[in-house]
Amino acid sequence: YLGRVADSYYLLFALRQSPEVMQAVGKVVGSSKILLDASTLVPCMAEILLPEDERRVTGLFKSAIKSGVKLYVSQEAIDELNAVIRKARAIYSAEQSRGFHYGNSGLVDAFNANPSQWGAGFLDFLDQFAGEDKPDEDLKLFLKHHLSVEFVSFVNERDAIDKSVLEDISAKLKPTRRTKEMDEAATDRLVRNDVTCLLLIEQLRHAENAVDSYGFSWWWLTSDRAAYALDRSHRSPKACVCMSPDFLLRYLSIQPLPATTDARAARHLPIAVDVAAVGLIPPEIKATVEAALAAADKLPKYMRLRKIRDLMNQARSPHE
Repeated sequence: YLGRVADSYYLLFALRQSPEVMQAVGKVVGSSKILLDASTLVPCMAEILLPEDERRVTGLFKSAIKSGVKLYVSQEAIDELNAVIRKARAIYSAEQSRGFHYGNSGLVDAFNANPSQWGAGFLDFLDQFAGEDKPDEDLKLFLKHHLSVEFVSFVNERDAIDKSVLEDISAKLKPTRRTKEMDEAATDRLVRNDVTCLLLIEQLRHAENAVDSYGFSWWWLTSDRAAYALDRSHRSPKACVCMSPDFLLRYLSIQPLPATTDARAARHLPIAVDVAAVGLIPPEIKATVEAALAAADKLPKYMRLRKIRDLMNQARSPHE
């Protein structure tokens, strides 16, 4: 164990002593503009039931913002969050009236697991996110003030999307998303939302100047494996569209955080010792890092930039 800890600190030291590596990490993380999928926001909603210093996903987003990351949400995520809340209400109502229910809800499960952490009932818990009158506006207000997530309509980018491409991809994806718990209309809406988010990121990237940089700044952060499969099958130009929360988490752990970072939020970011303790750093990685850094010194600067950019794009890609 102590040997793994020593290796992990050596690896972190080696990375931080390489200016170009740290510059790349700073630019990749600090210049990111991330469109959030509903799958990454529901855990933040559930975490309201926990003490502030135990809100891990919320802490990740707060640390990301402190590092310069900008977080956004589109109408697609708002629609899906509203659907999650409606489903949670229906499941809770069925439990109260019949003693059982069909389907699953992460919000119901989180409430049942932490009833003592909340001083009011389940419907009051859901009301923290959206009421009955203007649920869309309520959700936007919650996301902005609780998570510093901005709503953007992306009108120009939507107008630029090729509708025939959207319909074609949606038709191919729909059969893979059908489940017993979801009706035809809900499946169609979910599929179109995913495809729209993917194509929105492509449009946003068109306006970027990716030359002499470490890849694109616009990414779609999602935990949905179906979205990962869509991304791989679509093969967006030059780089994937999806970013996994794991990538954001691990690169925030490498980058030195600003002094203003909330200490409670930073507590839940992984550090070298945490990674070493579970044996995730094989001993040979140290030699690999040394060899890679040594080889990079012999390359022209533009080649080093290219290699770092390609590695960063590869690392962003979800592995599942």
